[in-house]
This record gives sequence, C-alpha cells and structure tokens, in this order.
Amino acid sequence: ANIWGTWAVPEDTPYFAGAVGNVNTCTSQGFIKMMFSLTVATYYASLILSAFMGIRNNFKEEEYAWIELPIHVIAYCIPCGIASTIAATDNF
Repeated sequence: ANIWGTWAVPEDTPYFAGAVGNVNTCTSQGFIKMMFSLTVATYYASLILSAFMGIRNNFKEEEYAWIELPIHVIAYCIPCGIASTIAATDNF
C-alpha cells in the first residue's frame, strides 16, 4: 500500500523491515497517496454527475457543458487543499 515501499517510512518505525526514510519522505508519500486517492474518487463521482446531466438534457452537450470546468476545479483544488493542509501540519 506504500508508493515507494518501505523506503519512505522513517527508520525508527516499528514493524517495517527495510525502513530507511525520514519524516519528509513519509510526508511526501502521504501527500501523494491522499491527493490521488481523493482525485480519483472525485472523478468517479463526476462521471455519475455527467451521465445524469446528459440523460436529463437529452444528451444536448450545449445544455450541460458548463459542468465540466467546475468538475475539474473541484477534482484538483479540494484534494490539493486537504493534502497540503495535512502535510503542512505533519499529520501523515
């Protein structure tokens, strides 16, 4: 479940054989995991929203094309804000 295996886990962490990282490597691994897991989940949810809007508007793209920009903004900005806040407070 770790991106870089145990290399990013701090050395003094119990029960991790081969842990050679430090707090910074752990934080970067946590940031990447949090960022992309939230982004992927948001895009899956946006597929549902996009399909709903398509069906509701009889697949006339000009009626629901406006939703695309907010989806991309939300999919990247919210996960980035959450992951950055957690990383800045050393909570990974």
